[in-house]
Amino acid sequence: MQLAALKISSPDAYAEAVKMFIQAGYNVPSSAGHVATPHANGPSLTQKNATIEKMWRIIFPKVQFENASVAEALEYLRVGSRDLDTAQGSKGVNIILDENEAPSNAAITLDLKNVPMLEALRYITELAQMKFVIENGAVQVKSLHEAAKWFRKAAEQGDADAQTDLGLMYDKGEGVAQDYVEARKWYLKAAEQNDPLAQNNLASMYHSGDGGPQDNVEALKWYRKAAEQGIAAAQFNLGAIYDKGEGVNQDFVEARKWFLKAAEQGHVDSQFSLGMMYRNGDGVPKDYAEAYAWFSLAAKGGDSDAMENLTKFEKAATPEDKERSLKRAAELMDKFNRP
Repeated sequence: MQLAALKISSPDAYAEAVKMFIQAGYNVPSSAGHVATPHANGPSLTQKNATIEKMWRIIFPKVQFENASVAEALEYLRVGSRDLDTAQGSKGVNIILDENEAPSNAAITLDLKNVPMLEALRYITELAQMKFVIENGAVQVKSLHEAAKWFRKAAEQGDADAQTDLGLMYDKGEGVAQDYVEARKWYLKAAEQNDPLAQNNLASMYHSGDGGPQDNVEALKWYRKAAEQGIAAAQFNLGAIYDKGEGVNQDFVEARKWFLKAAEQGHVDSQFSLGMMYRNGDGVPKDYAEAYAWFSLAAKGGDSDAMENLTKFEKAATPEDKERSLKRAAELMDKFNRP
């Protein structure tokens, strides 16, 4: 299997993390598009959490733009949030944009349905190459350069969310010069405060050797910490380490356990990896029907390797194999609500 360490920075990964943390009642961790105010014992922390939860609760039936300016897209969300916020005594979410910071050539094109406001805002700011912070209960949209300064101030005060965000900016070279050493430093500070996204990203740097020594033992340690908090990308990464035997004895049973946990959260790479394990008989009896079912899920998620495996299977399978495989695929599709 060709498996690579994944960092938390993609839309799907962030959505998964936000949903899990809000449903569990935890503070929402930050990622590529979301940041938060410094931790404090007082109104700012309460307002931050309330604003995040409100933006997750407000569902836009449709967010559709074609070549809209950043200001137009954000105003749509601001006004729409007031109309769609049904909570008693609530008046939507205030969004503040310094138009001098907005890229003049940004043109936002989106077509989303039934999307939480938080996700729509994240898509808009990423497309505009901006970030947003939550301060005093309001969303402030900033340029990457200004966001980096804001993150640094908060990170130096010990805010784990900001430390993770600053690490990610150094990791990706957004608003600052790319610097893996700095990225690793800030990820470590947040990871030591038990931030699961930072733990996953720090593990990935130990895994790859970016920003410091390559160390599979440290990678395993930090992946496990994040995986045990339910982060699907970390569960996949942990499964990949056991699958390959990197810094640990190769253990297909343990690999399958972690791939399954991530796959059940909709993690496409893990679904493909399970398909490969059943196809090859790694730690499980060979089962082409089960392999086909997991490849089908991964293919629905856009995995081209899964699509290729499905094509090969359909050419070689007997009618009986096809019937059993389609039945099992339908069961998984129904379980994960994939049409």
